[in-house]
Amino acid sequence: MRAHTLLAFLATGCTWVSDADIEARRVQMDDDGDGFVKSEDCNDSDAKINPEATDVWYDGVDSDCAGDDYYDQDLDGYIPDEFVGLATPGAEGSGLLPGGDCDDQAATVNPEAADEWYDGVDTDCAGNDDYDQDSDGYVELAAEGAATRYVDGSGDLPGGDCDDTQAEVHPTAADVWYDGADKDCAGNEDYDQDGDGFVPDEYVNLTTRYVTGSGGLPSGDCDDTREDTHPNTGLSESDEDYVTEAWGDGWDQDCAGDDDYDQDGDLYVEDAAVGSVTSDGYGSIDGTGELAGGDCDNTNPDVNPDAFEVVTSATDFDCDGDSSTFAMGPLTDFADDLYALDWTAPSDLIFDANSTDVYLSVRTPEVEVTRDSASGTLSPSTYFESAFAFPVAIAAPADGIHGLADWWRFTGSAAPYSVTDGHDFIAEDDALYGLIGLQLSTGRALRLNGYDLTSSSRFGQSSRLAIGGSSTFPDFEDMTLAVDGNGDLQAIACEANTGVLHYLRASETTLRSNSLDEQEIYEGVSLESCEVTGDGELLGRGSTGLEYWSFDADGTPPAFALDETVSTYAPIEVEVLTRGVSSWTIMADAVTQDIVVLNSSGTPDIIPAQGVPRSLHAAFVGGATGLPDVVISYANSTGDAWFIRYDLSTGLYDEVQLASDLQALDVAVYIGRQPTTGDEFLLAAVASLVDLQYGWAWYTAE
Repeated sequence: MRAHTLLAFLATGCTWVSDADIEARRVQMDDDGDGFVKSEDCNDSDAKINPEATDVWYDGVDSDCAGDDYYDQDLDGYIPDEFVGLATPGAEGSGLLPGGDCDDQAATVNPEAADEWYDGVDTDCAGNDDYDQDSDGYVELAAEGAATRYVDGSGDLPGGDCDDTQAEVHPTAADVWYDGADKDCAGNEDYDQDGDGFVPDEYVNLTTRYVTGSGGLPSGDCDDTREDTHPNTGLSESDEDYVTEAWGDGWDQDCAGDDDYDQDGDLYVEDAAVGSVTSDGYGSIDGTGELAGGDCDNTNPDVNPDAFEVVTSATDFDCDGDSSTFAMGPLTDFADDLYALDWTAPSDLIFDANSTDVYLSVRTPEVEVTRDSASGTLSPSTYFESAFAFPVAIAAPADGIHGLADWWRFTGSAAPYSVTDGHDFIAEDDALYGLIGLQLSTGRALRLNGYDLTSSSRFGQSSRLAIGGSSTFPDFEDMTLAVDGNGDLQAIACEANTGVLHYLRASETTLRSNSLDEQEIYEGVSLESCEVTGDGELLGRGSTGLEYWSFDADGTPPAFALDETVSTYAPIEVEVLTRGVSSWTIMADAVTQDIVVLNSSGTPDIIPAQGVPRSLHAAFVGGATGLPDVVISYANSTGDAWFIRYDLSTGLYDEVQLASDLQALDVAVYIGRQPTTGDEFLLAAVASLVDLQYGWAWYTAE
């Protein structure tokens, strides 16, 4: 109304007012009466719109004339999605702001804001759970249940994520074994697939990402896909994880690398398992399936075809089908430095011992010996008309034969003599002594020889004596050697064909100077077998029975006198064993065809022989104290070899056959006691016309 009045006034001809003046005046007017002139009021026709009005956000009206987009309350340049495209009248550019603002009251929250993970705020309005940085749907265990502001449904994600920066790492991820990362966050070592606490050798000390303390598991797992297959390192049988090997199933459960068919580890399997291979996770175990059969107890390492028998035990240790027999074989099977011994007629086997070794002495007309030479090559040597002693350590009989003492030998070509029947042998600590008969073209000789155990040198003297100007006599049939109370060697050789006895005496000193103290031959002493004691007594088989002769052991020369003839006996062979003032005479008797033991008073004990005996040896059990036991060995007329352990105090005995495949002509047995353990061991040798076999066993019970 006021504008019309002004126009009417001007029309009456009063002072002229230009349009510009009118317009300038108009901006000073307050048409809506809200107290703000037009120049200050952004809408002077609406009293509710002025610079002091209270603005209401998101109503599309700039009530306070601030010129803001009233859909961007925090003025961060982003509006909530529901207001996208809506303009605010009077606000330049309004209606063009992008959406996506999830908190229009916080200028720091918008799609372009830098989001900080794990502060519980979705600052960039991306809609992500702030505790699932890699968006794999899992949060770390500590963040389980923690919600994110502006993200509906947050706080519901499962925990267990062990790397929230890797989307391929979370509890339901597919784990790839042996890549060094625990992708499924299970806490397992990546090199222990089966979780048995052991890793294959190639992965030992390798750590697993995300698994604290990894890399310390022991190695040796031979199948990392089976929890029931691993070593027992550090475990006891009471531990839950202890693996019990299922022997005989072909699988190596405890990863020991052994043959599953050789439970006792003795390198033999039962016959049914020969060729059976053992496997593990890598395939067949090298060497398995190659073991020999014959094991008759696969739970006892002391029982196998190569074991030493315990003769007095009911257990068949060597699996030969008999607990009382033990394996016999070539001497070379028991000697590391001998490769071959090719015998011709080895015979007259004798065991004797000093304080350290048991020696087996053998007489032979010929033998080829093959062993290492000084250059390291195999060197065969042929010995003629010789005698050898093979030592076995008393402290370690299982170690076998450890040398060869050739105490009488001839090498290179055939000898100019032949050895006669019979020989005898004594082992002392410093030297070996042997007696042997020689038949030369010029006559018969008796050789007393020594072998120095330190220098391996030989010494001794031969005696070739004549009667009536002739030394041509038949071969000796038997001979005997003993040490008397003075320490002198007393040697006698006998035969019944001409009835000429040959006698030698020598001290050790004399013999080492290759001399004799006394030598003599006697007519009229006709003995097929003979045995001398060290106290001037000689006995043997005469023409009418067992003859007892006495002689002066110190005589020069000694005189021999026949004291007694016992026609009840005709000994094929005879041995006299003396201990203190007591002596025992042991015979293989041709009359009774049994073994006869006579005590000092002549009282006999008859031991029935297995077959007719044709050779005999007897000796005290080595290491015996008090009244000793005696071991008697004999071969019978059918070629079987036997031995007897005889108790002198009770007359009780055990008899055992030796499992030799030879037609035995002679057999010798030695039973000794180890000095440290007291265990008894047994050594045996059997000779035939063409070969010699040796055996070793324990004699004591289990």
